[in-house]
Amino acid sequence: MVKKSGENRSHRAGLPSLIGQTLWRTLQCTCAIATIVIWGGDVHTAQKAGHGIHSDWIFSLVISCMSLVVALIWLVPFIKPHRLFFVDVFFALMWLIAFGIWASNYVPRNCHNNYDCQQLKYSVWFSLAALLLWLLSAVYGAWHFHKERKGGSWVAMFRRGVEWV
Repeated sequence: MVKKSGENRSHRAGLPSLIGQTLWRTLQCTCAIATIVIWGGDVHTAQKAGHGIHSDWIFSLVISCMSLVVALIWLVPFIKPHRLFFVDVFFALMWLIAFGIWASNYVPRNCHNNYDCQQLKYSVWFSLAALLLWLLSAVYGAWHFHKERKGGSWVAMFRRGVEWV
């Protein structure tokens, strides 16, 4: 009798895990697209008006675009993103910085029916949602990575070497 192994599958828990991860990464893509549209529109408007582009805009757009690309890559069924959980940690930190930049500028403001100001307030909340999504996926990835390594200590795991991908 042939024993089936789950080693070749990207999701050991099967279809529910695959669906959950697909929905999670889709939410990350949605947050990234929303912030790209809002911040990109403001950068385009500033350029048309002849104003300079501040580094905050560039940083935020780069992080949004990079996280969109990575979330799309993580959607590929045969990639095991939990083994690269440190990438999720990196994006959680970058979204934390972006959220801090925009929250300090726009949360205290009273927009008084100003459409552009209101759009930027929406981008603050999308960046907070992206931060939480990336943070939770990093925590889950680290937990799953540790569990996959048979629960050994982190130090022992790195001493014996780790197969990352």
